[in-house]
Amino acid sequence: MLTLDATWHDAVLLVWGHASDGVSVCAESLRDFLGEACDDALLASAATAQNVHREGGGDLQALQFAPDQAADLLLSLPQDGRLGDSVRFFTVLARFVMDRVQGGQFYPSIETGTDDRTVATWRPLISGTDEVAWLRVMAQRLPAPARILLPADAPQEAWETNIESFVGAMTDALVRRATSEDPFFARAADKCRMPDATDDMRWMAGLLAADRLVEDPTPKMVEAIRQWTSVLELWHHGGSLRLAFELIEPDEDTDPWHVKFQLDPADADAEPVDASTLWESGAALPAILGRALLLRRQLLLEELTRAGDTWPVLKRLDDPAPCEVEINSAEAIAFIRQWAPRLREAGFGARVPDWAQESPRQITMQMALRPASQDQEVLDPATDGAGRVARSADPSEIGSGQMGLGALMEFDWQIAIGDLRLSDDQFRDILSRQQQLVKVDGQWVEVDTDAAEKAMQFLQENRQGSLSLGEALRIAHGTTRAETGLEISGLVGSQWIQQLLRQTPDVQVEELNQPTGFQGELRPYQLRGLQWMAFLQRLGIGACLADDMGLGKTIQLISLLLLEREISQKRAEALGGTNGEAVGHGVGPTLLFAPTSVLSNWVREVARFAPNLKTLSHHGTTRLHGQEFRDAVGAADLIITSYALATRDVEDLKSINWHRMVLDEAQKIKNPSAGSTLSIRSIPASHRIAMTGTPIENHLSELWSIMEILNPGLMGTAASFRERFAVPIERLGDASRGEHLRSFIRPFVLRRTKSDPTIAGDLPEKMELPVYCNLTVEQASLYQRITDEMLGQIDSASGIRRRGLILAALTRLKQICDHPMLLSGKVAGASTDTETDGRSGKCERLVEMLEEVVEVGDNALVFTQFKAMGDILEQVLTKRLGVPVLYLHGGTPAARRDTMVQQFQDPASGVRVFLLSLRAGGLGLNLTKANHVFHFDRWWNPAVEQQATDRAHRIGQTRTVQVHKYICIGTMEERIDRLLKEKVDLADRIVTSGDDWLTGMSSEELRKTLALSDEAVEDYQGNT
Repeated sequence: MLTLDATWHDAVLLVWGHASDGVSVCAESLRDFLGEACDDALLASAATAQNVHREGGGDLQALQFAPDQAADLLLSLPQDGRLGDSVRFFTVLARFVMDRVQGGQFYPSIETGTDDRTVATWRPLISGTDEVAWLRVMAQRLPAPARILLPADAPQEAWETNIESFVGAMTDALVRRATSEDPFFARAADKCRMPDATDDMRWMAGLLAADRLVEDPTPKMVEAIRQWTSVLELWHHGGSLRLAFELIEPDEDTDPWHVKFQLDPADADAEPVDASTLWESGAALPAILGRALLLRRQLLLEELTRAGDTWPVLKRLDDPAPCEVEINSAEAIAFIRQWAPRLREAGFGARVPDWAQESPRQITMQMALRPASQDQEVLDPATDGAGRVARSADPSEIGSGQMGLGALMEFDWQIAIGDLRLSDDQFRDILSRQQQLVKVDGQWVEVDTDAAEKAMQFLQENRQGSLSLGEALRIAHGTTRAETGLEISGLVGSQWIQQLLRQTPDVQVEELNQPTGFQGELRPYQLRGLQWMAFLQRLGIGACLADDMGLGKTIQLISLLLLEREISQKRAEALGGTNGEAVGHGVGPTLLFAPTSVLSNWVREVARFAPNLKTLSHHGTTRLHGQEFRDAVGAADLIITSYALATRDVEDLKSINWHRMVLDEAQKIKNPSAGSTLSIRSIPASHRIAMTGTPIENHLSELWSIMEILNPGLMGTAASFRERFAVPIERLGDASRGEHLRSFIRPFVLRRTKSDPTIAGDLPEKMELPVYCNLTVEQASLYQRITDEMLGQIDSASGIRRRGLILAALTRLKQICDHPMLLSGKVAGASTDTETDGRSGKCERLVEMLEEVVEVGDNALVFTQFKAMGDILEQVLTKRLGVPVLYLHGGTPAARRDTMVQQFQDPASGVRVFLLSLRAGGLGLNLTKANHVFHFDRWWNPAVEQQATDRAHRIGQTRTVQVHKYICIGTMEERIDRLLKEKVDLADRIVTSGDDWLTGMSSEELRKTLALSDEAVEDYQGNT
């Protein structure tokens, strides 16, 4: 059986055959086998045949095929066993070329031939590294018969050159044949041969003619064409690459820095190519397979030239094979802060070390504290070293002057760069190096020489001294750059000072177990809260427990009361005493202020979790006074009273030296000048705790009011606090002041939210779902009329009157969105069905949704801020749902309130819907039976809405809580809903706000906010 072999040599394909015994066949036999495919094929020269004969053996005769003939032959041969490996190899390459030509992947070029003549040629467009890699692999697999005319010791590059020649010649032949067969190109070729032809026309003639010759080429023409084709090749070979710069840090700060050049692939997962690798290979490279490397070199050089227009340092490069540039520390800083961003904007890559990606670490001053007395040095909350309970483990111990905010501290100023604290010697050493980037303790530090000089001057003028811890806190967090020339970055300390300053929600300050008398189990974060309050109590420092609503602040306080009594009891027994009542062992009573609406809730919670604690409810007309009051207090552990009585009964309350004062819902004393706030400040108490889910509702002054009761004088006067913190943060948006305030209050405020990872797992999911409702025609008409009337009055008003008009407009428009009856002043209970039904889009939607809630067996809370709206809803829901509806509002008696809560929580009661006014039912109630919360109208303060939602979404809830927020489409409610989502920023940044943000709007802003949308107007007019 005849077998074909082939090789590529001198721009022709040589084909020969041999029988199964290896004997070569003659040319005639070969022609008979190939048929018409070889009609025009020539017999190879005697010299060529002799070379093949010498290598292959036998009397060999070979046929030679020009490139276009070779393509026809290879693509027409039957794919059977008669094709040798070499023929199959070139067939694969021929198909590769044909695919590229048919896909238009070729371009015109110009070359100098072996006879020094200039010829035009068509080149294959190898457009990706994958194709280059494939061709290289093909060259490595070049079969032995195909290498028969190559020297035996020919290197791999020679094999690749052979493949390049075949692919290039066949591309040119196929494109040229296609153009020659087209009449248009034939006419173009003739025209390009005319005597007056331009340079580019003569080049075109060479591309279209069979002989490829470019007549009378000028050097300018050749250079222009080569530049054009070079750009094309660069785009395809290197278009997926970009020049990048990487800053390399030295081992020591005295050594130079380097910026390394690289080419980045488009594939983000691919490794960058260092410039050094582009210059490692030798100069002799195959034209196609090595072209990618050559073009990358060219890309590197051209892009370095372009980058020099952005980064001037590159202009000093004189290396013909550049890999990097050497720079000093000042230039390294400039690269990090200035040139790297500009290079990125210009389309280059620019990489810097991780530390350099952060903002420059400023030189700041820190106040380092240590206790002035040796007795203050150790605070071991657990044992005294011998395994015995240490005396300091008693939470009931009052912090003396030796500890706490009044403790005398010795201080020293330290220089810090970022979080790196430096000794004087270290800082002097840094200055002596005269480098703008220095290495300290393995970290690179950027040195601002002006700030460094100010720091040294500050040290020389402000050395050691002594002051109280409270004074140190005020200085460290209140001092500004304008006063010192430097930022004061806070305090550092040792022993208990360090524990205090580093307070964060996830830091455990001490080991304390849940008190044995607690009837329940504290969750880990609740135990952490107990430990934190006990720690601050031993220091004599007031604490603000600011957990989200529903996370169990109540039981954390109850646990603290139990814990200190149990420890006091054990100490008395250890000292040989008898088992007496806890109040007889030095733990005095706790006075707790709470809103009137939650007093009975506190009584029930204490009875549930700590039945051994004796509780006195100081409330109502039967409350005690004078000596009777003092006697009753002496026999109780916890006295519960309301904020409303703080002023009325202040003399009775001041007559007791309270062990502790607790402020539940502490935002109630947010007004520092209110009578109840001033009265509470005057009541003596050894320890103070504030409990609130919203330490800031509207303004930072509320935080000051709470802290002034907890730790008097800590935050300075109200005026100084406003100047140093409130104005810069609230009005000027000063982030630095905000961070100072956050650091200032961190030791005294423990804030955990339901989104904290350690807490979220203990709570069910909450889904907040907006419910968009349409106004009825009547509502829309009223809304438009009131808007026009009120905006006219507001435009002509100013000052307090303008604010009052705005609030009145907002209230009336909210009432219209709820129900038109709210404007009439009629009592809902006396109204008829025709006066209530069908007049409010919200009402109708609420009835529809509650029907579904009741049908599937769920339970719901419905909140409204208007008492009259609650009356309407009570009538409508009772009639149309056919189930009992409870309604709790500000006029509900306390006893009736408690009964309502118990009735709703009781599964056997059959009550499915609980209607509440936002003010009366928005806090202090545990209503976990509900798994739906409806906000029928929106409060301007998102914190208040959140408190109401937390009546259901709290510890004890086992189901997903769905929160439905009703919004009338096209009205101010829809626009304000968007604003509400942006309004929670202040509280989140510092440890949330009222009507001021609305009343401060300009007339234009108000008009945009209040007016019906154009779409809404068209909709309601269409329904008229």
